[in-house]
Amino acid sequence: MAQKVAGFSHSGGCFRICYGQASNGKACMVKFTFNLDGVVYQDGVSNILVSFNAAHDALDQQYKKAEAEAADYERSIDDGAEPIEERDEDGHLIYTHSDLLEMHIRDANDAARVLRKAFAITIYHYWERNALRWIGKDKLEHSKLVKRVQAIGYPIAPRLEELHLLVNLLKHNNPVWGQRLYAVRPDLFWVLLKPDNPKPNWEARVVLSREHIEQFVDTIAFSGPTTETLRTDQTD
Repeated sequence: MAQKVAGFSHSGGCFRICYGQASNGKACMVKFTFNLDGVVYQDGVSNILVSFNAAHDALDQQYKKAEAEAADYERSIDDGAEPIEERDEDGHLIYTHSDLLEMHIRDANDAARVLRKAFAITIYHYWERNALRWIGKDKLEHSKLVKRVQAIGYPIAPRLEELHLLVNLLKHNNPVWGQRLYAVRPDLFWVLLKPDNPKPNWEARVVLSREHIEQFVDTIAFSGPTTETLRTDQTD
């Protein structure tokens, strides 16, 4: 026999269904929670990671192709082939084919570096846009937004603040953000900075790995609802 639905409520993306009936005829409050916010949010997080991996894989292939072409050319020279080069009318060397192939390697590597920084910004902004939607705001500074999200019962990963600092540094290259980020995440910088280093270019010293991006994705995945997260302002 099908169970009788004893109650149904919906508010703010959360569905609660209570079903069943005891022998005395009273409703059994067996609760089933389904958070639509969680479905939409976590799907989006997954799609960001899929998009990042697809783009990064393509650049990895470009990098490997450029390296292979450079290695093949160098082997041909070692085997006695004539070097490919360009000279001006006076015979001065302008560039060699080796230079061109090395440039292709650097370009592929630089593109991947830029991609990782761009996705770091995308990841944070995805969380921020959704967080504002959850609390019904158009704009709010980060610290206040975090508190409001926690107030409705949604979790915030401890490392979300690090991602926030990183994104502000990447966008604005402000030494204040750079110093604060370096204090907690020196591993995000390509060289350890000396305290007396005068006015370093903080943004240029940020080097993110593929593992860093995966970590940031995990951070926002744990900074929002899942399908089973119930808002604390909807517990009745």
